Amino acid sequence: MARNSAFASLPKFRRGPFWLFLVTLITTLLLADRAEVASKLLLNDGFGGSLFLWQPVSSLFLFPDGQLGGLFLTLIVQWFLAGHVEHMWGTRRYVVFVLSCALAGTVSTALLGLAVPAVSAVTIGGSTGIDLAALIAFAVVFARQPMQLFGALPIKGFSIGILAAFLAIAAPLIRGAPWPFVIPSTITLLAAYLAAAQPWRASGKSGKLSSRRGGRSGRKNGSSRQKNRKRSHLRVVRDDDGPMLN
Repeated sequence: MARNSAFASLPKFRRGPFWLFLVTLITTLLLADRAEVASKLLLNDGFGGSLFLWQPVSSLFLFPDGQLGGLFLTLIVQWFLAGHVEHMWGTRRYVVFVLSCALAGTVSTALLGLAVPAVSAVTIGGSTGIDLAALIAFAVVFARQPMQLFGALPIKGFSIGILAAFLAIAAPLIRGAPWPFVIPSTITLLAAYLAAAQPWRASGKSGKLSSRRGGRSGRKNGSSRQKNRKRSHLRVVRDDDGPMLN
């Protein structure tokens, strides 16, 4: 009984994040130390030199040998944070979002490597891009949500996004990694923010319509809003409050 109560305080490991982690775990444990196979699956100069065109996809689920610690980060992100995003968005939208943003990073890096040999000379792999996309989605969806990290440190969602972006770029460079190593992460962070926050929507339309036409549309919109106020008696309120970090 005590064991069940201890696990009851943990967030639910939801379907999408669980399968993303499981595929990465199995692939890495089985293939990371098999150099001949791993070299064909990780993103490297084989993309252009040997036409291993699947590398931008396969590299997302395979950590290079010696970087297996990334599996622990993937476990933490996908279990404790990504599940909240999937709860809000649904499994399909979440999985499509993180894979698309991560692919934007690997595909862009692969194409850049065709023109810049220094980029293709670096071997890149692992689910870091998927994790970063999940972190940025969490930061946008729960931007102002107060929470406690590890039950002690007060923090808000947007702070997690800022911290993740800084560490994703600064940490590899501090460790001495070559600069092309951070290209996929940088592009993934940018793509995830644009796709999740959609900042262009906040500013409205471009405002290129003439003032006369704008006046007519304004009067029409005003009258329609008044009609809607008269007609609307009930509103469906979505309950966005879900369990946060414990």
